[in-house]
Amino acid sequence: MEKTSFELVPTAPYNFDLQWRFYSSSKEPQPEIYRDGIWKRGFKIENKLVPVEVISAGTVEKPRLRINMFSKLNTEEKRDISSKITDIFRLRYDLKKLYNFMDRDEILCEIKNKLYGLKQPGIGMSIFEGAIRVIIQLCVPDDLGARKAVSYFYFE
Repeated sequence: MEKTSFELVPTAPYNFDLQWRFYSSSKEPQPEIYRDGIWKRGFKIENKLVPVEVISAGTVEKPRLRINMFSKLNTEEKRDISSKITDIFRLRYDLKKLYNFMDRDEILCEIKNKLYGLKQPGIGMSIFEGAIRVIIQLCVPDDLGARKAVSYFYFE
């Protein structure tokens, strides 16, 4: 399997580990997995499924993300994955205005300090994926087998 890589530089501050520890869930269905500091999911690009992993290669104040793709990709396909990851991870979202506001209040300042660099991820790669995710989590019985079957149908 061929491996290609590139790096993305999020708008600081950005706490990759906090984002995915805070927002990832071990409950099905989830199209992504976050474990041991590595975020993984498959991206459908054209007619192929591309396994992707994202690893933090920087700090909260100087964030860098290493993107590893386990498939041969052309420049346009790499750009497509880069755009999707930027959107899902909210890498361009600037927290400075929010933090300036939070600094004016003692309680909000304490929350800011505890969750420094946390950005809420996007709900999915598309509106359709986000809607299906929400519907599955709300409507499909809390039976792991049923949720897995429905999630594989929509996310694969």
